[in-house]
Amino acid sequence: IAAFLAGIAPFAFAIDGTISRIDGIILIVVWTLYVVHFFKIRFLKIAQEFRKEGLWHRFLHKIYVSHSTGRETVRLLAGIVALLFSADMIVRLSQFLARDSGLSLLLVGALVIAVGTTLPELMLSFKSLYRGEGSMFLGNTLGSLIVNSTLVVGIAAVLSPVSVDFKLISI
Repeated sequence: IAAFLAGIAPFAFAIDGTISRIDGIILIVVWTLYVVHFFKIRFLKIAQEFRKEGLWHRFLHKIYVSHSTGRETVRLLAGIVALLFSADMIVRLSQFLARDSGLSLLLVGALVIAVGTTLPELMLSFKSLYRGEGSMFLGNTLGSLIVNSTLVVGIAAVLSPVSVDFKLISI
């Protein structure tokens, strides 16, 4: 229910054609209340597990016994190197694309950021479905919906009110 309400909230605020700064503040407050409520419930569950089954012991056992520290350190360093290299390449390719296509660097940057933030979520969703973890898929999808429809739209509206032209939306 919370995800549904969060998903339709921006549309409800946009009925008058504008998502104002006050609407943006309300959306950010809605997101904050949701996150506080979610983590309060999650931390209570973790505390119960800690008391019953020794969560801390299982956590330490998983880190120190189940994984090779040297191998994990090498994987971490390789990941950092790959991240830095790929980030540099993305910036260079974006500049090249903007220059050669005549598109604005701002537009190309926005597109690259949109794709760059969507791909990890998409991969997590595909991987969780492949592994049969439907709850992970659902949690990722609902979390993305809640953050994008409340926090992102709220911040955008606080920075600059958002005009909505319903003539552009056709169903």
